[in-house]
Amino acid sequence: MNKNSFRVLLSYLLLLFLVTDVLWADTSSEWNERIHKKGITVWTRNVEGYMVDSYRGQTDFDFPIEAVYQRLTHLEGFPDWVQGQKEFEILKDEEESGEYYTVVSAPFLRDRDIVMAIKSRPPGIDGTAFVEHRAIQGNRPLRRNTIRLTDYHETWNLIKLSDSRTRATMEVLFDPGGNLPVKVVNWLVAQGPYEALQTMIKDLGE
Repeated sequence: MNKNSFRVLLSYLLLLFLVTDVLWADTSSEWNERIHKKGITVWTRNVEGYMVDSYRGQTDFDFPIEAVYQRLTHLEGFPDWVQGQKEFEILKDEEESGEYYTVVSAPFLRDRDIVMAIKSRPPGIDGTAFVEHRAIQGNRPLRRNTIRLTDYHETWNLIKLSDSRTRATMEVLFDPGGNLPVKVVNWLVAQGPYEALQTMIKDLGE
């Protein structure tokens, strides 16, 4: 093999390596711990295609898994612990599914509204439960000076640690829409799950 042929082969192998690396690259960065206090941990990470970081919050509740699951799926109680919620209306409420409409405010930002569907799996013999919230189209008219969220996904995974202790892990990925100050929004993103979990801990104890 002459030098020119070797260079061509080397260039081809390098190009193949780079293309393969791109094809198999993870579109998400690693989770970064942002808050860890009072038994609550919050992580965030950047996800390709999303301006705002995804976030994950985790805590252990000193309550049975059934109690935590009931609180998460009890739609009438949502306004009590959802941060920044201005309006809330239940559209459908069934045993393991439902739909609701909510308006949420945040400092320095225009209000956001969203129509959501909730699906859930109650605690089973494996000691786990699951709750999912996802934005849907709905038939709500658009509101003036309010941005409609159409890309939102939230999950809650519950694990029974003992008869009176439950680990809850929430994870959210969404597109807030509009032209936002990213640094400010990402700071709020970390605070939101922390405050929500704090409120839930207090609420479960009442």
